[in-house]
Amino acid sequence: LVQGLSRGDGEYGLDMTLNMRMIDDLTLPEDSTFAGEVRGEIMMFKDEFERLNEGLSADDKHANPRNLASGTLKLLDIERIKERKLSAFAYWLEGYTGSHSHSLETMKLMGFNVGPYWVVTTFEDMWKKIQEIEKMKTTLDYEIDGAVIKVDDTALWDKIGRTSKYPKWAKA
Repeated sequence: LVQGLSRGDGEYGLDMTLNMRMIDDLTLPEDSTFAGEVRGEIMMFKDEFERLNEGLSADDKHANPRNLASGTLKLLDIERIKERKLSAFAYWLEGYTGSHSHSLETMKLMGFNVGPYWVVTTFEDMWKKIQEIEKMKTTLDYEIDGAVIKVDDTALWDKIGRTSKYPKWAKA
């Protein structure tokens, strides 16, 4: 890991390289020749969150895994970051020109942790999958708000465009 940045305000992020180096999911195999930019999300599994809350008083308990993961990344104490066992999901390989689903498979093969995803071809199938995700989200071992729908053909992304903050080819 050469550099790890937070999203920040969308224009300026924080350099969190040292802290992100403590995340096992961001460590590639020693024989890896990959050199590029991967975007993703730092997160904490629910069992790790529960372990960290174990034995704390109600006033001292952490609110949720997402806030705890975010706060952990900002710590100055490397040992505390290691102790908290953060994880990461990769979701974008910068400069990749194939389909988005193929880029996810490529990142898996490189050794990155990639969350589950599905490729659907009709609006009806997409809506069914969204409903399935809504039902299963409480059974996952990590927290999600819901689904993110992306156009799989990355060649269309520039044509579809973006606003000043968000791509139009992806929708939460």
